Amino acid sequence: MERMEDRINKDGPRPLYLIHGENEFLREQHLKELIRIFRDQKGLELEVFEGAAPLTEVLLSASMLSLFSQGKMILQRNPQWLKKAADADDLLEWLAHSGDDHVLVFTLDSKPDGRQKLTKTLKARDMLVDCPLLREWDLPPWIVGRFKARGKRISREAAEILLARAGSNQAVLDGEVAKICLFAGDQKEVTGDMVEQLAASSALSGIFDLLDAFSAQDGPKTLKHYRSLVQMRESEIKILFMLARQIRILYGGKLLRNAGHDDGSIVKTLGINPYVWKKARAHALRMDEGFLRQALYEAGELDHRMKTGRGRPEILMEMFLVAFCQGAFPVSPDAAEQRLFGRVANNGLSEKL
Repeated sequence: MERMEDRINKDGPRPLYLIHGENEFLREQHLKELIRIFRDQKGLELEVFEGAAPLTEVLLSASMLSLFSQGKMILQRNPQWLKKAADADDLLEWLAHSGDDHVLVFTLDSKPDGRQKLTKTLKARDMLVDCPLLREWDLPPWIVGRFKARGKRISREAAEILLARAGSNQAVLDGEVAKICLFAGDQKEVTGDMVEQLAASSALSGIFDLLDAFSAQDGPKTLKHYRSLVQMRESEIKILFMLARQIRILYGGKLLRNAGHDDGSIVKTLGINPYVWKKARAHALRMDEGFLRQALYEAGELDHRMKTGRGRPEILMEMFLVAFCQGAFPVSPDAAEQRLFGRVANNGLSEKL
């Protein structure tokens, strides 16, 4: 990741920066660095506008001298005017006559329209700062690096546990890293047990706990975690999607293992976190292949019933969970296999292995 300070030292400061992209963590890191450079080091006054503020107000401020410093750093997050072509022309006019005393900084949580004249101009003048999401396989080494920056060591396997339990949002992950480092105190090595103990008590972590109990076919724990998620206002459709994905992992992993694939090959073929397969492997190997086919079909049927209003979702869901944990569904395995790629495929719960 190129630091803003290195970029400015190499190419010089710009009168405008548009920090854009889905990576919230990276956007905030770049923004903090610009504030440190322009406000703390260069002494510019920081002025912040709400996203709904029109560009005319921003440019009016940018045309006025600062009473308290040599210039201004003007910040606006997710400006609503950015979609208006007329406003873009006004900004281009300001850029044509901008001096060195003011810096405009805009943040955007998506990519700007590359067809717009403004976007093309900012790109040509090196004023765009792209913040894309990291690919999932790049996150474990990034997590290791965040621990290293705080003076701690963590194995890749433990980093994958954190990724599995806290999700891929880098801002959330960095917060978890800070929390775990605080808990570790003077201890330099962060273990997987510490990560499991301290990982975010969020809805995602709750779903992970549900999947653990569900895979173990532990009925009481499964219902407990499910009801906890419902109290956190997680939708039944989302929970069912995660459960169906877990069944696919169990079923696909069992088929691949029976075909002679090792764990590394299974993880690559299924496209999952190694820690997820490590947790699911023992359950997949002990479960009956026909039952897992049947369960995947039943998940598709349940999805269809909930989306068409054929029963109260929470009751339908609990009946499904109890049946799975008891290892018994009313549909025979052969019938389930014949219909597996019918309605299930149509409603998006089935994927090719």
